[in-house]
Amino acid sequence: MHWWLTLLMNHAKFKYPAWYKPTMASYRPPVTKKKLTYQKDGSLSESSFVNSHQ
Repeated sequence: MHWWLTLLMNHAKFKYPAWYKPTMASYRPPVTKKKLTYQKDGSLSESSFVNSHQ
């Protein structure tokens, strides 16, 4: 896994400001065990992480 992708996955746990538009919004990550979903504010989050912390 690329280091920048690792950073992206780590930062996915944090919400971005509403005005922030991720440059990789059009990037589709490969299918993994953890489902990745885009939030309405444009941030990327792991559904498994969200489900366990709601």
